[in-house]
Amino acid sequence: MRLPKISTLEEANRYLRQEFIPKHNRRFSRLAKEPGSAYIPLPQGLKLKEIFCLKEERTVAADNTISYKGKFFQILPDEYRVSFFKAKVEVHQHLDGSVHIFYQGKKLKPKPISKEKTKSYVSVFGQKQNELVTIPINRD
Repeated sequence: MRLPKISTLEEANRYLRQEFIPKHNRRFSRLAKEPGSAYIPLPQGLKLKEIFCLKEERTVAADNTISYKGKFFQILPDEYRVSFFKAKVEVHQHLDGSVHIFYQGKKLKPKPISKEKTKSYVSVFGQKQNELVTIPINRD
């Protein structure tokens, strides 16, 4: 922009449209080897939203939660599993900022939570035979 002595935005836009772009296209443009469009249609069932997203793996904690970027999610039971403890799940963050969690390709039902409100429990065997006692754990 210095050589043609351009100092305003309007002059720069005029120069780009009327001089630079036509000169650039004359120098670098080439005819296609084959006529028609080079684009192909998307395969049936392909979801670009699932491709163009950030994907990270997480291991589900004993209290059925995961953390992702400072936020916590409670994974709710589904028709196949009550607990996902120690399961490896895949977290998808889409371009719109939404977060989705998958286990073995199936979408789970996460619930955003605040970690301070959750309690962890551990099951231990009591004094009597086959007595199962559940006690809260402090996470301090």
